[in-house]
Amino acid sequence: MTFTIREATLEDVNEIAKVHVSSWQSTYTGMTDEQFSNILTYESSRTRFIEKLGETDVFTYVAEHIEHGIIGFVTTGPQRYEVEGYPGEVYAIYLLEEFQGSGVGKRLFIRAVQQLATLGFTSFSVLLMKENVPAQQFYDHLGGKKIKQSTFEINEVVYEDIFYGWENIQHFLETIK
Repeated sequence: MTFTIREATLEDVNEIAKVHVSSWQSTYTGMTDEQFSNILTYESSRTRFIEKLGETDVFTYVAEHIEHGIIGFVTTGPQRYEVEGYPGEVYAIYLLEEFQGSGVGKRLFIRAVQQLATLGFTSFSVLLMKENVPAQQFYDHLGGKKIKQSTFEINEVVYEDIFYGWENIQHFLETIK
């Protein structure tokens, strides 16, 4: 499969939003209530990424397939939550369902971690819904450890989150294949 990973630009916002919504719906439909899986819209995603691409401490990278255009993205930067000892964070990684399991997600993740290392972070975390077992398996495979749990509420439904952490960015980058 031929794809490249590069930093996202404002010209990518429409394609990123399409990937975001499609991947969100394929991930969360059946895993959560219908309101949650449909909470993300193309327009809200587009607006979010226009804002994110304007932030100087947040970085977004896209996986661009030679025939299909943008098929995935990852966003990373400083920690947004109270996760002591993990100052960096991979905020989001989304990949079109038909490309999951192909190695593209792993390459996106590695690129995000490389950026965190460049920024001087020595450890990092990711946040995911407990119900998202495929994501847990992905992060387990990449050597992440469950470090914290929390809850959040949407439309009067309580969901559980899991934080995965990597204590040593350099070790991760040196040992990942």
